[in-house]
This record gives sequence, structure tokens and C-alpha cells, in this order.
Amino acid sequence: MVLIESFTSVRSWSKYYISGSLELLGNFVQHSEESALETAERYRDEVQIVEVEVHEDYTKAVEMHRGLDNESWDMRALFVEYFPNLQRRSALLTMSGLLESEVRMLCNSMKKRKNIQFPSTILMGRVSGKLPRI
Repeated sequence: MVLIESFTSVRSWSKYYISGSLELLGNFVQHSEESALETAERYRDEVQIVEVEVHEDYTKAVEMHRGLDNESWDMRALFVEYFPNLQRRSALLTMSGLLESEVRMLCNSMKKRKNIQFPSTILMGRVSGKLPRI
């Protein structure tokens, strides 16, 4: 991996550094989406109906999957909607966090290398006003 300090401009950072991270992020997003879809498919394929004895003369069918049952949960909503969407939201947060970190490192590097003074609000995540030209 190339150190961010070795770049002298935003253009070279973009071309040689962040482009690799973006390629990996694309792969991560694709894998996350496949995993989200597999969660729903596994539920449909692996859900089990278990007979539970309530008392001597009465049993009832309970849907079970991965330690959860339809007595407490809406199983379809959980495995077809909630968990897959949770995986997608997690991927989005991961992507935005990584990109924020990369841009912050770039700003700090340019600040040191070119003695550029960024307003402190930029490095704290609040952008207002005009950005300095790098």
C-alpha cells in the first residue's frame, strides 16, 4: 500500500491512492448485497416447522430459523426485510466512514506538505464557507 504522504497533489492522490480504495469498496458493496440476498434465500430454504407440545392433547406448529421463532417475531419481515436492509445500511456507513477518513488524511497531508490552512470546522466534519484551493 502506498503511503498518502508520498503524494504531492490531489490529482495524484485520486489517481494512485483513492482509486484502489474505491475499487475495494465496490467489491465490498457487491459482496454485501449478495450476502443480504442470501439471508432472505436461506430463510426461505431453511425455515423449519416444529411441533411444540402445549399440553398433553394439544400441539402447535412453530416456525423456527436461526434460533428465532414466529411466536416472538414476524419471521418473514425479519429475514426478508430487516436483516438484509441492516446489512445494506451497515455497508453504507462503512463506505461513508472510510471515505471520510481518507479525505481527512488527504487534508492533513496537504496541510503539512503545502502549509495549507483549512478552517478547523472542515477537519471536524462541518463545512461552511469557501474551501482553500489545493
